Amino acid sequence: MGGTDGKQPLLTVNCVVESLDELLAPEGPLSHTERAVLGALLSGGGRVLSRAELADRSGLSDLSARRVDSILVGLRRHIGTSAIVTVRARGWRFAGLSSPAR
Repeated sequence: MGGTDGKQPLLTVNCVVESLDELLAPEGPLSHTERAVLGALLSGGGRVLSRAELADRSGLSDLSARRVDSILVGLRRHIGTSAIVTVRARGWRFAGLSSPAR
């Protein structure tokens, strides 16, 4: 469903993030920043994104560089620790959901 440039259409990413909000209702909805970081990871198409790339893509580049790290902690609480893979000294990538987080 992606375009010729390999990027996922924004509409698709937004639909997935909204669907996750519904799925994660017992944990509460994702925060605005968690939604933005998740959207950035999803639009990355499984490739590793650095802290700076995640901050830029999610509109958080004006915050502390480490703010992305703390947002990822909260996001992992919602969607499960295995959904976001840390690649040492490079960044993070979205690995997918194996089962609903509870």
